[in-house]
Amino acid sequence: MRPLRLTLVLLSVATISLVGWRFLADPLMRGGVKYLYDHPTVPLLGRLMSGRSSHPVSHYLEVWAGFSRLVFKGLAVVWAVILVVSRPEFRRLIDWISPIPAEIDTYAISPRRKILVASLFALILIPHAIVLVSQKWEAWPFLRYPIFPDAKRDRVVRYYRAEGILPNGGEFPLTRSEYTAPLDPSRLHAMVSVLNRDLPSPEQYHRAAADMLKRYESLRLKGRHDGPAINGLRIYRVIWDLDSRAANVDAPTSKTLIAEAFDTVPSGDSTR
Repeated sequence: MRPLRLTLVLLSVATISLVGWRFLADPLMRGGVKYLYDHPTVPLLGRLMSGRSSHPVSHYLEVWAGFSRLVFKGLAVVWAVILVVSRPEFRRLIDWISPIPAEIDTYAISPRRKILVASLFALILIPHAIVLVSQKWEAWPFLRYPIFPDAKRDRVVRYYRAEGILPNGGEFPLTRSEYTAPLDPSRLHAMVSVLNRDLPSPEQYHRAAADMLKRYESLRLKGRHDGPAINGLRIYRVIWDLDSRAANVDAPTSKTLIAEAFDTVPSGDSTR
């Protein structure tokens, strides 16, 4: 096939696939998201809406919209790479970079073909990585590693921490993993941080605190930890000024109440 005709065929197929995704597949999938949200009992796929009790359907539509844009850009990049590689100018460029000696069999795996394959992978992977990073999507191996992307220059530490309310009104920090199992304190911090990004209602915060309280007491009554009985639980945003010796670990600079829950059954009652 002549180069010009091949380019026109590839352009036609690329246009059909991009337009088909944008105006056919995407609307159909948006309808599918709404259907799954209204019918969570659909086998396998219904589990994708496991958070529907705390998220409206608009949340899942926004997630799908982001994924749809990523697929559209990915298709555009792939077709652009195919169009570039199919052009004779690209092949001449490869020949210029790595000319084939006359004694080498052109049907063998020549340096030119190796460079062609490597260039093809590079032209696909590098733009794909740029799109993923710019859209802040986490897709291995193109991860932004959000735990370590920036230097921490402020002189304070902010952390979310749960504290049990003792019968005498005092507070007991739940800083051991067995108190908050299956969440350890670091995952509790991450969970509340994610919850904050979704702008939750006070009722959602209350449910989270109540669930942690119930779990703590259930584990205590089963002998899974030796913590004291508590009548309630509070979640705080705790701030420490940095200290090189961590001498102030038990005396934070400030504590801001995020949520609290109280038990209506006395904590010492082992019958519940």
